[in-house]
Amino acid sequence: MESLLKKSRGIGACDFCGSPEHIFTKTTCPQYMSQHPKVDPSVVNGKTYPMWGQFVEKSDQFVGGTLEDFGDGMDRRLGMENTQTKITSIKLKPNGDDSAYFQVEGEDFSCGFDVQYGGIAGGEEGWITFSGYMGHKWRMKTSE
Repeated sequence: MESLLKKSRGIGACDFCGSPEHIFTKTTCPQYMSQHPKVDPSVVNGKTYPMWGQFVEKSDQFVGGTLEDFGDGMDRRLGMENTQTKITSIKLKPNGDDSAYFQVEGEDFSCGFDVQYGGIAGGEEGWITFSGYMGHKWRMKTSE
């Protein structure tokens, strides 16, 4: 019976290798995991960015939450009003060959910065506030 399950890869067997030992999740299949290693979202261009990667890892806590943009120094001097949108994703991606770009994407706009020039700033309780190029200030809040 076991050899039949392995050959058919039917009900009661792993879809990847046919074993009945790990039928419910591919992540317990050693063959699958050896060919599909877990990607660490903190590593970009061979460098580790743990502070920014943790936001990517925990993005499900923020998706559906609020992204608010205060603009940069020039925008504020020109009287730009704050804008808000619903968060759709958080990414850490290559920015050239030796840096990374942290980005929070929303339904209507996105905010982000090169990790060498942006950071976390003080802000209101319940929000995480960021500061980027030319005094660009923006913040995000988890979905409720």
